[in-house]
Amino acid sequence: MEPPKAGLAIRLLGVPEVWLNGRAVTIHRRLVRALLYCIAAHREGIDRDKVAALLAPQEPQRSARRRLTRLLWHLRTDLGPEGASYIHADAERLRLASGCWVDIHLFLAATERIHRWPDPVRVEKTQLEAVAEALNLYRGEFLSGFALPDHPEYEGWMLLRKEWLAQKYLEGLAFLAHASAFQGDFPQAVAYAQRGLEIEPIREDLHRLLMQVYAWTGQRTAALQQYERCVVALEQELGVDPLPETRALYQAVLRGAPPQVALPRPVLPSRSLCAEEDVPFVGREAHLQTLEARWKAVTQGGGCVIFVQGEPGIGKTRLVHEFLARVKAPALVGASEPGGGPYHPLYVALARALPAIPW
Repeated sequence: MEPPKAGLAIRLLGVPEVWLNGRAVTIHRRLVRALLYCIAAHREGIDRDKVAALLAPQEPQRSARRRLTRLLWHLRTDLGPEGASYIHADAERLRLASGCWVDIHLFLAATERIHRWPDPVRVEKTQLEAVAEALNLYRGEFLSGFALPDHPEYEGWMLLRKEWLAQKYLEGLAFLAHASAFQGDFPQAVAYAQRGLEIEPIREDLHRLLMQVYAWTGQRTAALQQYERCVVALEQELGVDPLPETRALYQAVLRGAPPQVALPRPVLPSRSLCAEEDVPFVGREAHLQTLEARWKAVTQGGGCVIFVQGEPGIGKTRLVHEFLARVKAPALVGASEPGGGPYHPLYVALARALPAIPW
């Protein structure tokens, strides 16, 4: 999907680009570029004071507003008489004119559209192709290569939006992969799932989808190899074992009989095509009682740290999930990895939760 040749066009996904009537525009000052990117990222506009706080956080509000006014003057000057008309500014808000083309808004419209479809089986192929075309706008991370190292507030804003958009992209790929599998387009389902795993190798739902598609199409060796790749990715990135449903699918492929079940409708965040088997949990009752006793103490105002350790595949992950299911406790789950640092588990746990918060 290419930007139009007329009007102001801005790419924010990947290396940022600004085009005016088909010609590239050079904006020399880094802070001026930062201002334009911030305005363009908000379809409905953004509050002046918020932008001023991002670009001049150490200054009093009046001084920060004056600095913002100067940056706006430089922006309009760099855009020229034609481009300046696309920057709308009043006493309270800054926004782009409605006729501007911004890749991020088209991309987000496509990812929101898939949430409104009630049943992927009934989605027309042309609709899936339109979503796929919009996802191709994701040329890379948000504002790739751009930085304001002396402005941590702006850097924080970029980081949160970068993570959020990356998750949106992965959600879109997962939906297209599942929907393609639903409709019997297995080569396309494999292509979308592989694209998703290139970005986030620990997506077990995509590993399971590939395993099942390979098994259905007679590629048993490829299905088993996909499971091995899943195990390695989870161990290297998170230090955890595959989920029970992933292991169950692996065992089914080993037996040469992958589960022949109706495909459940994928829900975003997406889930596996393979129905979870009702595997009984036995042999850990003493450990569960210990965990439940500690949890009871926590609910009464105490606190503690518990280490669950053991050889790979012994059932550490299953034990923790069984405990959380019993006490019905909401939880953020993260794990350490070699070289990850002491806060890496917190990073892993929060990285998935933050994009879901309606800021």
